[in-house]
Amino acid sequence: LFLKYYLRSTLPSLSRSYELTRKYRLYKNIQRMQQTHGFQNFHIFQEFSSSFSKDKGAWIIKPVASSRGRGIYLVSNPSQIPLDENILVGNPLLTDGFKFDVRLYVLLYEEGLVRFATVKYDHAMANIKNQFMHLTNYSVNKKSSDYVSCDDPEVEDYGNKWSMSAMLRYLRQEGKDTTLLMGQIEDLIIKAVLSAEIHIATACKMFVPHRCNCFGKTDHNHEI
Repeated sequence: LFLKYYLRSTLPSLSRSYELTRKYRLYKNIQRMQQTHGFQNFHIFQEFSSSFSKDKGAWIIKPVASSRGRGIYLVSNPSQIPLDENILVGNPLLTDGFKFDVRLYVLLYEEGLVRFATVKYDHAMANIKNQFMHLTNYSVNKKSSDYVSCDDPEVEDYGNKWSMSAMLRYLRQEGKDTTLLMGQIEDLIIKAVLSAEIHIATACKMFVPHRCNCFGKTDHNHEI
């Protein structure tokens, strides 16, 4: 499985939390760790240069410091991508033909959330403007006429939101190595946090009078 991921956070009280939660800052921090500890130990990003030559399809552009699908758009050629934007590229793993991402609430809950697009994925350029196909944001897909909600808390694998446990069961049925997958995700989360730790810890020492003054939660989103 090829893992790509992005992070989003609800940590407004934590000094310089954007070092972890803004993708362009996280990329810089990962680059620093690669230079310090070796690329082979922090190989958790796909290089833009290699994607440029390989990917012939929709490129998803996400504005810096935005959320809930706001400002996202798609282009067909890398030459159309502003250099100050975040890029999501690739050949995603699909479930019944739909794109999905995984949201994990690190250190808070054992369970996670899976969010689906509402139109089956097709790499053809004719579909490049269809955000319901390419994006998994709930804020986007809830506006689709194909969005399916599930009001039964006992049902985990129905509609456009599943539990992480339901997704893992589905992947195992499809012959995927979910033990390997979860190991990769845990490795990815640990290295992401380590890469930003020095900036956040330094800022907290400067601006936070007591270690118990800052609290919140951070959730990691992964596109597999």
